[in-house]
Amino acid sequence: MNTLGAVASNTTETFRGLIMRLYENPFISKILSIILAIILSLVLMSLSKIVATYIKNKITRNFIVRGNKDIENVTALMGDIIFYVLVVFSLFIGFSVVGLQVGLIL
Repeated sequence: MNTLGAVASNTTETFRGLIMRLYENPFISKILSIILAIILSLVLMSLSKIVATYIKNKITRNFIVRGNKDIENVTALMGDIIFYVLVVFSLFIGFSVVGLQVGLIL
């Protein structure tokens, strides 16, 4: 008889049961969903910043006149607009995971 293996198997089943019971608790599952939404929003915001910077640099490089302050200001403004639009979508996607209807707020 392998009692050590039986104890390990029972411990594993008990741990799985505990995790399942915790996740079935509505309060715990909502907190986990909110944490997931925040992490997803942060990842999407960082991707938004990378995309906005790339587009801003691409637009700046395509102008013939180099070193013009007006062109740099316009491309910076365009980069900021793209970034904030993507951030709004990132927040919407992140909190849609949780189930919060942020479309009415936005």
